[in-house]
Amino acid sequence: MPEFHKYTISKKGFWRKSFEIYEDDHLIYTVSCPGWLSYNHIIFKDEENKVALLIEKLPKLFQYKYQLLLTGGVEAELTKVNLSHQYTLSSALATYHAEGNWTGKEYTIYLGEDDIAKVSRKIWSDKDKYGIAIIEGHHNLLILGMVISIELIHMANQGS
Repeated sequence: MPEFHKYTISKKGFWRKSFEIYEDDHLIYTVSCPGWLSYNHIIFKDEENKVALLIEKLPKLFQYKYQLLLTGGVEAELTKVNLSHQYTLSSALATYHAEGNWTGKEYTIYLGEDDIAKVSRKIWSDKDKYGIAIIEGHHNLLILGMVISIELIHMANQGS
């Protein structure tokens, strides 16, 4: 039976959103945007307040695209398939695909044919909190960056 790493992401703030990521009720990352106009530049900081991951929105007409840069130089690019709840995160480490349900509240992340993570924000629960379970042995920070990037796309589509 595979082991899972379980995370909770909480969205904070009214006008300006930020995020807190917990692993087993322990805060491991804070995620913020240093501007007021848009979510074009996102910073993940670890428990020691060190930058662990940067996310940049890439300027693309009629398409959502984000670049993720891990400390240590690993780069990845997230793209959304137009008119769908499908996303691809490509990097030198792996290529992950996410497919969401019709509401976009739940989705599965795949590595090839294998589902390696589940993301869920239940319809009747707190809309600003959701859970993620990632099978051990994958690049969790990169997957968490993918989840935050997808949330930014949801926020842009909802105007929040």
